Amino acid sequence: MFSVLWQLLVALFTVSVGGFTVGIGEELTKALYTSYYFTPAGAYHFMQYYYQVHVGGRALPAVESVLNPWLIGTSITAWIALPALLGWLVFRRANLSG
Repeated sequence: MFSVLWQLLVALFTVSVGGFTVGIGEELTKALYTSYYFTPAGAYHFMQYYYQVHVGGRALPAVESVLNPWLIGTSITAWIALPALLGWLVFRRANLSG
């Protein structure tokens, strides 16, 4: 549910802050790809974009301006490591075998 509504929330926020201007499409694209750093499904969108660039040969300058491979790697690592660490911290004291 969160992943489905994420794009709508980002679009509503972008329009409410920036309004309807000439470059609204480019601003929405930048805002969406910037927001993908903060969602677990963002890795899928980044991989899909890189696939389109390398296979299809079409790159979007608006997206290229916000993509940072180091931040993508950090985001993916954080979405894997932080829930595992939090789960370990919560359940290390619990006796789950008895």
